[in-house]
Amino acid sequence: MQALDLCGEQAKDSNNVPTVDITREEKGAQNTLCNEVINMEDPATGCSTNRGQREATRIDMRTTLCSWGANGQGQLGLGHTDDQLLPASVNHLPRDVEHTGVSCIGGGGAFSFIVTGDGHLLTCGNNDRGQLGLCDSSKEPGENLAKTYVFSPCTSLLKVKIAKAASGWDFMVALSESGNVYSWGSNSFGQLGRQLDQSGKIKMSSTPGEILFPSSRPQHDITAGLRHALSVSAEGHVYAWGHGKKGQLGSEVKKSPGGKSISALPQKVPVPCSGRIKSLFAGMYHSGALEDSGNVFVWGCNAHGQCGINPETSTCVVTPTKLHIPCQDKECIVDVCSGWTHLVARSDNGNLYSWGRSNLGQLGRLTMTGCDPIPALVKTLSHVTHHACGSEHNIALSDSKVYTWGWNEHGICATGDENDVPLPLHVTNLVSSDRELNPCISTCQVGCGTGHTFAVLQQIR
Repeated sequence: MQALDLCGEQAKDSNNVPTVDITREEKGAQNTLCNEVINMEDPATGCSTNRGQREATRIDMRTTLCSWGANGQGQLGLGHTDDQLLPASVNHLPRDVEHTGVSCIGGGGAFSFIVTGDGHLLTCGNNDRGQLGLCDSSKEPGENLAKTYVFSPCTSLLKVKIAKAASGWDFMVALSESGNVYSWGSNSFGQLGRQLDQSGKIKMSSTPGEILFPSSRPQHDITAGLRHALSVSAEGHVYAWGHGKKGQLGSEVKKSPGGKSISALPQKVPVPCSGRIKSLFAGMYHSGALEDSGNVFVWGCNAHGQCGINPETSTCVVTPTKLHIPCQDKECIVDVCSGWTHLVARSDNGNLYSWGRSNLGQLGRLTMTGCDPIPALVKTLSHVTHHACGSEHNIALSDSKVYTWGWNEHGICATGDENDVPLPLHVTNLVSSDRELNPCISTCQVGCGTGHTFAVLQQIR
């Protein structure tokens, strides 16, 4: 649903980007509420008060969460299984999340996770392979495990402070503040990076277990693709495990007796970097690493130009290869996110550069064919501070404003319909936890599952 201005033209924001807008009456209500919060003063102290509580002498910030998109397994955390074509307020969060905030949010195939500001892990949605980590010891492997439609604590990790989590299609990995890596969920392709039993017949675990690495040094970062995962140690060694058929593990992988190309334990990836690896990223069948210097290395499937090489030249790049991004003589790449078959990099100037598959608008720019192997500027966005990729859609945060583009089935892009979005679209219909539209709410973080989306809000109470 797109709003029209008084002249009948589509409304645009300061970046000249089309917006999904709210009505004039709602804007008036927003401005009134904002003035009440900001301008109200205690006559005794002259200090600003919060919502008419004139005895208060400080502004109380509260974290709230909005979610939208596919919800068939309750992955939006709303307590039900209806898809959301527009953002909905998540009202079932543990109370401490309001005050500690969210440090990391995302999801996999019909499930989601939150890492809270104090290091607790919450999950919800599909749990058919134990991917929620709820540790149901009463169930035998292969039995139906309980799913939850609201974010619930991963109880076996309550004593572990989690710094980051990442999810594949049906499994998860988590990095503790001390540098340990834990995994759980499906292990059908060795994606847990650890042996569950001596026979190898058990293919899933609902209980998080620690992954052991060749080096005893703490791990620095983690990421997960469809059915593989990676980590990088504090000393800069990159490790990969899981499915390796398309070269996503950074080397040739021998087939197992079952005919699968997998590595069930972490193996070192020979990334030819000269500096420190700061972060990792992964897609369906490709992987990558980002150096502190801004150099980007990619390897694995190149069927849509994910590795920055014309797919007519090669559809698979087994050896980690340095990617050329045209902006790198003037800008430094500081973050890279990946969908299934496309990638988006962010520079220190807040610009986005995208490459890979573009059949659903996932590059946020117009292309002549269904893919583009050359990273190019997403021209309609600037000053981006945070971005994330779902399987085939994206979300970005620019000047506290939220933009979405790409695949839009199930309302993933918050347009109110299911038409794909080829260019970044400004989403303004975010709501706070008490369902008031309030311009005093600022968006501080965004995240994606494969077919669903999140925005973390800071609200003045």
